[in-house]
Amino acid sequence: MLLILDFDYTLFNTALLKKALQQALRKHGVSDELFLSSMEESKGGGRDYKPDRQFEILQARGIWNVSDLRRSFNEVLGNSHIFLYDDTISFLANMKPRHALTLLTYGEDAFQNAKINGCGTLAQFFEKVVITQNILKDKEAKSLSENKKAVFVDDNPAALFAAKKYAPHIVSVRMKRGEGPYNNEASGEGVDCEVKDLEELVKIIEAQNNKQS
Repeated sequence: MLLILDFDYTLFNTALLKKALQQALRKHGVSDELFLSSMEESKGGGRDYKPDRQFEILQARGIWNVSDLRRSFNEVLGNSHIFLYDDTISFLANMKPRHALTLLTYGEDAFQNAKINGCGTLAQFFEKVVITQNILKDKEAKSLSENKKAVFVDDNPAALFAAKKYAPHIVSVRMKRGEGPYNNEASGEGVDCEVKDLEELVKIIEAQNNKQS
């Protein structure tokens, strides 16, 4: 069976990474308020954070030691493995021998790749790693799961709803760990199951696998 897994707030605690980046830049004179406002401005009205654009904004606002900022920023990203949820690696190690794993994540290519690469061996568990600028991931989920029994796990209920419209055969699972931008949104239509961690997800996968056999 194919398992399509989201990255941020499903396998990876993005909130902790954000705090670590904020602390790293604070040491170079970037206030918390400036860090957060420049991060938001870097998105350009969208949802994906663009670090390079943030550095440009900081420089325009009088922060001249950009090379130092980048060095500290990249040091944090290089150790992204510390921001993986505690159950992530054991879950992937358990699933890999029995299922095809695909990582489907939304965001800027360079930033998402840096986070994933900073997680050490994480990428080795996946047959495919797909980074998209389509926040709904619906077309990607459809093309990845075509003619396959599939489970799609994401913390964004809108993505699951959209994926079900494109590929109704997908079993959609909402990851709700109690944090993240969608935490206060109801799962609603399009979500087959809701879980709070990967241990609960294993039970759903096993149930779907038994249906298949």
